[in-house]
Amino acid sequence: NPNNSPYYLTNQFCSLNEGKSPQDLRDVVMNHFLPAVLAASEANPASSYWFKVEAPQFTPPEDNSFDFNWVNFWQTAEEGQASSEAFAATEQGSAVQSLMNDVATCEPSIAQAWDGYMLRAPAN
Repeated sequence: NPNNSPYYLTNQFCSLNEGKSPQDLRDVVMNHFLPAVLAASEANPASSYWFKVEAPQFTPPEDNSFDFNWVNFWQTAEEGQASSEAFAATEQGSAVQSLMNDVATCEPSIAQAWDGYMLRAPAN
C-alpha cells in the first residue's frame, strides 16, 4: 500500500571465513546474539527490532562470493540507528560483533540501509 510508511532495514552480504561453517554461525547466533537481543528487548520492550539470516537453498553461481545475507529490521530509521549504536556501545554487543567477525566477513562493513514497504497485508 503506497499510503503506508516505510519500515527501516539494513543488510550485509557475508562470507564464512576460512575454516568456519554454517554451524559456527548458528552457534554465535543462538548462544550469543539471541541472548543479547532478548536482554535488549527486556530493557526496551517497545523495540520493534527483528532480524533474519538468508542463505541460498541452491548452489550459487561460482562468481557469488557470499554465503548468507544478514538483515536487520526496525519500524523507523531513527529507532534502527539508535538501536544499532546502543548495541555496539555495550560490552555484550562488542563481544557479539567480535565473535561474528571471527566467523564471517560482511560487505559493506557498515550495513547498507534501505526503506522497506509491505507489499501485501493480511486481509484481516
